Amino acid sequence: MTTIKVRDSDKRRFDKLQHEYIALHGEKINQQELFSMIIEYVEKLKDDFLRVRISSLSEEEIKKFRQLQKDWGVETREEEIDLILYERL
Repeated sequence: MTTIKVRDSDKRRFDKLQHEYIALHGEKINQQELFSMIIEYVEKLKDDFLRVRISSLSEEEIKKFRQLQKDWGVETREEEIDLILYERL
């Protein structure tokens, strides 16, 4: 099991979500189960989730990010990228 640091404000929001789930569904859910459910939900909406963060970047942040891009002169196939990023073909 891995431990992550969580801000107090986020912990309170997480606890509130846990209590709301219990009140709505009438069944207890521990925090590990709730965290797994949140991850599964975000994965289903991954494109939207990732777009939200990107769209919240300022023009200056986007410009700085693009300045980091470099052409390394290496041609990479899509399959290689998928293998590296997702460990699958």
